[in-house]
Amino acid sequence: MRTFKKTMLIMALYRTPTAEYNAMYEDRKDQALTNWHKLLKRPDIRMTAQEQYEELL
Repeated sequence: MRTFKKTMLIMALYRTPTAEYNAMYEDRKDQALTNWHKLLKRPDIRMTAQEQYEELL
C-alpha cells in the first residue's frame, strides 16, 4: 500500500504544471506569436515551398 501512495504522489507531481513551467510556456507562446506576426506583416521574409523543403532536409 505504501508503494502505491508513493507512485500516486509521483504521478500527481509530474502531471501538475508548476508556475515556472507555465511561465516558460507563456514565454515560448509569446515568442511564437511575435514571430508569426512579423511574417504576417512582412510577406517578403516568408519562405517559399522549395525553401521550406530544403530547410527540412
